[in-house]
Amino acid sequence: MGLSRLEALTREGLKSLAVIPFVHEGAVLGCLNLASHEHAELSAQTRAVIEAVAAQAAGAIARIRAELALKQSLVEHQRLERQILEISDREQARFGQDIHDSLANNW
Repeated sequence: MGLSRLEALTREGLKSLAVIPFVHEGAVLGCLNLASHEHAELSAQTRAVIEAVAAQAAGAIARIRAELALKQSLVEHQRLERQILEISDREQARFGQDIHDSLANNW
């Protein structure tokens, strides 16, 4: 934590800070910051409960990110599918026009 943040905590009268990372599959997705006006450490039991909550939150964040990535992938797939259909339609029309022109020129 940078000195400016520590100074900000001191200005607010905060005397203790706990930073609990949200970790999912080894990656830190965010942090839960707990601050107090009291100078006290979290008990081992309280910290274990907060870490369990952080782990659940990290799992939820990871699932939400995966769902968003899947939705974006589906949207991109649909866009590409539309482009392929449009190109196919244009090529089919061009091919039909070429056949028409060829037949008309040979008559």
